[in-house]
Amino acid sequence: MEFKCSVKDLHNAVSSISRVLNKKTTMEILSNIFIKTEGSTIVLRCTDLGSSTDSVIEAEVISEGEALIKGQDLLEVLGVLNSDVMTFSYSLETRSVVITCNKAKFLLISKEEAVPSSFPMLDEMNKERYVTVAPTDLKKAIGCTRFATDSKDSKKMFLTGIHAFTEGMMLKLVATDNHRLSVYSIPVIEKNDDVDIIIPAYCADMIKEMLDETKPSFNLYFSKGSVYIKSGNAEYNGRLIDDKYPDVNRVIPEDCKTVITVNRAALFSALAKMEVASKNNSYICYLKTEDGELVLFSQSFDGSMKASEYVPAEMEGGPVELGINVRYAKEALSVMDAENVEIKINSETRPFVVKECKNENFIHILMPLALTSKDKQGIDNDKQGVE
Repeated sequence: MEFKCSVKDLHNAVSSISRVLNKKTTMEILSNIFIKTEGSTIVLRCTDLGSSTDSVIEAEVISEGEALIKGQDLLEVLGVLNSDVMTFSYSLETRSVVITCNKAKFLLISKEEAVPSSFPMLDEMNKERYVTVAPTDLKKAIGCTRFATDSKDSKKMFLTGIHAFTEGMMLKLVATDNHRLSVYSIPVIEKNDDVDIIIPAYCADMIKEMLDETKPSFNLYFSKGSVYIKSGNAEYNGRLIDDKYPDVNRVIPEDCKTVITVNRAALFSALAKMEVASKNNSYICYLKTEDGELVLFSQSFDGSMKASEYVPAEMEGGPVELGINVRYAKEALSVMDAENVEIKINSETRPFVVKECKNENFIHILMPLALTSKDKQGIDNDKQGVE
């Protein structure tokens, strides 16, 4: 196989699919990129067996065929080429690739067993079922839910993914790690079936990366076992999580006794200070309302560092106090855009809501932390400082 193409086009294509490239796998074949000719184009493909991604570029095909090459090697070579056009030549007999560009030449030799015919291919997906949404909406929805998935090796597979399902003409994305819950709703432009799937977090990352926000709409294709998207010259096919997602509505408070409205940036800044003090104390923060202010207090495990801050806030309802995880609260605020946020609380033992003011499409639920008397020690000092 041999072809000529733009160095920039090939570099961009390899870069776009390399997120699926498994560089540390024990299966040597998964660290390779599969390349084949199709008419006057070149198709590049990576897979990790759970998902695959393709990219297509224009090329001058000299001889047709297929090739297999170490993905990281190809990416590094393309990164140092300084001419516009290159020639790519693959020999199945010698398992070698020759790349020439201007007066530079690279020879890349693969292992004997690394042949194109051994590259694993995912089953072709039926693309009859789809839902159409705005790319900007879906990108925001993924960003506001992905962080709440369980990034560890959870025994409950559904915790490692995002539940995507339709309710009428709304697409809802839900994620939880059993300590927090994010729910984001976006309008559906068009659909030919209802969605009810669990997208693995790494698949959601890839979808988010590929979304073209300059386009007004975007089709998300799905089947019982796979999700598929196409964006420009790139395609992605990911395997879904085969599990049942629990009904999370039971943990979302409907009516809350106390509503606190506070400036998001001011609260985020205060939480950052609490994070420093509580980093070796499970990021515990004691929070309570007092005289039109939100009071935050954290300390180290041995009490050698303490921090407190009083943040101006508006309150509706009775006084509250509860324990929160600083990092979880910060992550929730970091994906929000509104100037002000609302904290809705029923009691110190029940889940509470953090949401943007005047935005009903995104809510975040946090579980409060159980506090000891030690966790509260120092909170009642005057506003000049802590003990």
